[in-house]
Amino acid sequence: MSDFITPEKLLTELPLSSQCNEFVFTARETIKKILLQPDQRILVVVGPCSIHDSTSAIEYAEKLRLEIEKHQETLCIVMRVYLEKPRTRTGWKGFLNDPHLNQNYAIEKGLPQARELLLTINKIGVPVATEVVNPITAPYFLDLCGWIAIGARTTESQPHREFASGLAIPVGFKNNTSGDIQAAIDGVQSASQSHHYVGIDFSGKINHIHSNGNPYCHVVLRGSKEKSNDDLHSIQQTINTLEKQRLAPRIMIDCSHGNSQKDHHQQLLSLQKIAGYISSGNHAILGVMLESNLVSGKQTWIPHQPLRYGQSITDACIGWEETVAALAMLSESVRLRRENMVSYTV
Repeated sequence: MSDFITPEKLLTELPLSSQCNEFVFTARETIKKILLQPDQRILVVVGPCSIHDSTSAIEYAEKLRLEIEKHQETLCIVMRVYLEKPRTRTGWKGFLNDPHLNQNYAIEKGLPQARELLLTINKIGVPVATEVVNPITAPYFLDLCGWIAIGARTTESQPHREFASGLAIPVGFKNNTSGDIQAAIDGVQSASQSHHYVGIDFSGKINHIHSNGNPYCHVVLRGSKEKSNDDLHSIQQTINTLEKQRLAPRIMIDCSHGNSQKDHHQQLLSLQKIAGYISSGNHAILGVMLESNLVSGKQTWIPHQPLRYGQSITDACIGWEETVAALAMLSESVRLRRENMVSYTV
């Protein structure tokens, strides 16, 4: 057991510049406007299933920056930078937990390395999205994030719902691994309310925390092992339930996981369906998620063995060329929806 650097100290050692702070704030406000619909663009959270190599992550961000500029009128593109991996049983728990991929679990090194990476990606001009797996580690990097996910394994967790309720960041709650959409809706409902709970403050002390509630939470449909839920029936069923509970009738769809049945190529089929819904005038869908990397597929991680550059060591991802095509398809669907809206009003 060893003493940890406090969030306060790490944020002092690796500070957020005023320019970077403004960039993160703008990203959050843009996503909030998409959620509430003054902004008619589609949010796209795209990037590697998990980060295991800073160099390839930075190269990915530099490429993504060009796509952000290309589609800025139709899409709000945010890079998926997942630093921790939830596990059903065991396995590599992510860059923050084992940054050297050698099972030494140098978390004290993973925290500053993770923060440095997020700082670099924001400086490139790419907003960041991540999943909060452990609310204790989140204060070390949340000031650098524009969007947050609460994953399928933690969407029913009271500590995660309480934590989300105290954030000024848009938060997506995924349906659970069995496909229960109500679990995500309950998460959104809970996190929108004020809570009193025990948490860690920036000085690293356990404290009584009082949250105000987060009005920017939303549901993310990610399917299950048995079936997908990116179909119109599932979408409408979710919207109806949200409206009954007086929650904003807006959802995201994760094209990977259960909606691709773990086949990375099927992400594009899921996205094709969603693009069709959008071009036909659907306004319930606020965004999508895609698992993408420089190189298509995945590889097996064996400690101390060399890895193929730019390829996932967790879930299989679509490659860069497929990513460019996917973003273009989604962008076109938004453009068509706008054209149809204009034709209806003329």
